[in-house]
Amino acid sequence: MSVTTRAGVKIVLPRTGAHVFWDAVREVYAADDGVAWRQLAMLALRESLGWPESLIATAFGRRESEVATCLDEMRDDLKARFVRG
Repeated sequence: MSVTTRAGVKIVLPRTGAHVFWDAVREVYAADDGVAWRQLAMLALRESLGWPESLIATAFGRRESEVATCLDEMRDDLKARFVRG
């Protein structure tokens, strides 16, 4: 599978395993930005594992409303940055 950024840069996502996928995420999206990684972790807990926002808030020491806002912003940002190619 591949995605294309709004700038037209095509990024091919490998099928070889999770570590390769996360390497691509590091290179293209989050780099060494601790905030971006925390936000991705929150999104992964919600979308992949179905954690409720209240538990995510507890795990990250945030208010539930902050988590809800963060998740909405992350979804919007990822949609804005990447378009299926």
